[in-house]
Amino acid sequence: MAFVGAIALLYFARDIAIPLALALLLSFILSPLVMRLRRWKIPRIAAVIAAVAVSFAVIGAIGALVGEQLVKLAGEIPQYQHNLKQKIGSFRVTDGGVIDQIGNMVDELQNDLAAQAETAAQNAGSGGAAKPKPIPVEVYEPAPTSFEVLGDTLGALAGPIGTAGLVIVFVIFMLLQREDMRERLLRLAGTGQLHITTEALDDAGQRVSRYLVAQLLINTCYGVPLTLGLYLIGVPHAVLWGCLAIVLRFIPYLGPALAMVLPLALAFAVDSGWSMLFWTIGLFAVLELTTNNVLEPWLYGSSTGISTMAIVVAAVFWTWLWGPVGLFMATPLTVCLIVLGRHVPHLQFLDVLLGDQPVLPPGERFYQRMLALDSEGAEDYAEQFLEEKSLEALFDEMIVPALSLAEQSRQRGTLDDKQERYLKKNTRELIEDLIGKAVEQEADDDEDEVAEAAEAGRPVLASVLCVPADDEADEIIARMLSHLLERREIPARVVSVDAIVDKKLDPAERKAVEVLCVSALPPNALLRARAVTKRLRSRFWKKKIIVGLWHVDLEDERLRKRLGVLTADHVVTSLAEAANQVTVLWRPAIGDTMEPAPIPDNDDIRLAALERLSLLDTEPDDAFDALTSELAGKYEMPIATVVLIDKHREVWKSVVGVPQELAAAGEIPRSLSLGGHVVAANDVLVVEDLWKDHRFANNPLLRINGIRFFAGAPLQTAEGAAIGALCILDNKPRRFADRDAAGLRASAVALMKHVETRHARQAAQSETPGGSAKTLTS
Repeated sequence: MAFVGAIALLYFARDIAIPLALALLLSFILSPLVMRLRRWKIPRIAAVIAAVAVSFAVIGAIGALVGEQLVKLAGEIPQYQHNLKQKIGSFRVTDGGVIDQIGNMVDELQNDLAAQAETAAQNAGSGGAAKPKPIPVEVYEPAPTSFEVLGDTLGALAGPIGTAGLVIVFVIFMLLQREDMRERLLRLAGTGQLHITTEALDDAGQRVSRYLVAQLLINTCYGVPLTLGLYLIGVPHAVLWGCLAIVLRFIPYLGPALAMVLPLALAFAVDSGWSMLFWTIGLFAVLELTTNNVLEPWLYGSSTGISTMAIVVAAVFWTWLWGPVGLFMATPLTVCLIVLGRHVPHLQFLDVLLGDQPVLPPGERFYQRMLALDSEGAEDYAEQFLEEKSLEALFDEMIVPALSLAEQSRQRGTLDDKQERYLKKNTRELIEDLIGKAVEQEADDDEDEVAEAAEAGRPVLASVLCVPADDEADEIIARMLSHLLERREIPARVVSVDAIVDKKLDPAERKAVEVLCVSALPPNALLRARAVTKRLRSRFWKKKIIVGLWHVDLEDERLRKRLGVLTADHVVTSLAEAANQVTVLWRPAIGDTMEPAPIPDNDDIRLAALERLSLLDTEPDDAFDALTSELAGKYEMPIATVVLIDKHREVWKSVVGVPQELAAAGEIPRSLSLGGHVVAANDVLVVEDLWKDHRFANNPLLRINGIRFFAGAPLQTAEGAAIGALCILDNKPRRFADRDAAGLRASAVALMKHVETRHARQAAQSETPGGSAKTLTS
């Protein structure tokens, strides 16, 4: 009832609601301009009056120009009648065609019927006295007086002028009382909801303002070239069609099509030939392609958060409610509704119905497709997921939660045997297919490394055993973990607990085992994991055992107490965590020590150069960020960094692909630094497999994050002092050709040249009268 009442209120109060909504949207557009004027020390009242005056003056000027063009167009339409008749006539089919024959037949029938009616009338008249013919009467309306014309004109204009006046008044007061209105809304929501309400208001304001400003810029970038193009082609009143396109493109989906109709119709009518029409079609095609594929992705930056279907439904709803004005305001008003749904729990259904974000987590979406026996849909979704995230993330965020849901449903008895068999069979096949594709891709990328490993006789004995705790679901997850470890070049395979305990392992393989991983999926994961761990500990009492309680919340206090009974060395809840933990525990036969980054002899000179350039502890720098992104793409590396080596730390000036928790820290100890080795050598350093190099094999930072490859070039000042390094890293060993090393060095030289030049320019500015010293990033 509340929903129906709100709609009724919006409908019957539309004379006030429409100006209020228009004013609200205009205030979103003008608010950044007012804030900019306020930063220039202009008083608020003057800033608001200036912004409103300029904006409505522009709107009025455009409206007057459009009105003048419409009047001229109305007077010119009769001139195009001859061209229209000639072109329409050219579409007619030649004599004897089907259409002409049908037309002739209809004409003959009409003539016959008319003749019969006339004959019947004459016969009826001959039977009696002739009736007198009626006298024709014509009624003439008196010409309207000047006052009547003026009254009709003012009556027609009263509505739009009144609405415009209300909008202007509302906009002025909204901009003047912006903070006061915000505080009153916060008070209505309650001080207990202060954080949520503030966040919702800011979110709505930013989204709507960003959308309207971006749409206005896009429409202007569309309308101005359209005006110039139509003028050069020769279409009359090009300014009118350009302005109309700017306005109509605010209408979602339908607007661009409406903007094309009248210019195309006029091009068809004006030109006696066809060239003007075809040139106009080509102009619209070029503008649409450029706008949709270049301007919109660039200027929008982020989505408004509305789904495609919701935009269509919203356009229909607001048009029904408020007419054409509602069609223009449909998108921004719907954005406000979605923001309410995201921040107000009772209105969450609005975000679910109208938003563009997935409403189901990846695991539930995958599970639903499997329940519907739609393996093709599940595979398509998995491949779509892999376009944005890694295979490791797919396992942890999609497959494991889906298998957990299946196990829970099976325990409750809601999953029948057919569905269970289908889900596990197709999930296993999908995983094997994805793993196979990943292996093929890695083999194609690293053919030289594969050949080298074969020649060296790489051992095939597994040093990590992945042990399913109970059923097929545990085994599927163990297979996924085994693959993730193999991608890190850690020999691993899946073995049942019975094969281990019953001594079915080869003695050599048994001796090679270093780590055992138990795979247990809830429910009852802890009970089954405890039983398997006890059996494994009886045979491998010196080996490290990791228990994977997949998709379990370890924050549960009851579970934490029960974990104490496990005889495991570590407990993990995700495959990524398990792979990282195994990486730390597993060590190749290369020793147990690591070599810290050495300190060069000229370290004092190097540190002085670093301090002179004022690069440490400053804001992010676009030049550095652009270079790291470029290098990551150029060399197809997941990680690229610009690091600065301070006295006791390595500072990350720019990073791409670094794990979030490390990136947030922004620095690591110098002893663990790879860039420190580059600075010490003051030359390009390439390590194709860090885990096989005694300097880095036991570096905990590298092992826990699975870093296998490193290449770095020194950042040298003009005096030759290395202040840091330009680095690229990968999670797998790889080759790095001499030309690649030379390219990395050239990038480092170019970056330092940019840094030195900018520093010199800023130093010169600070020495000029009135100048002030600035940091590099200012």
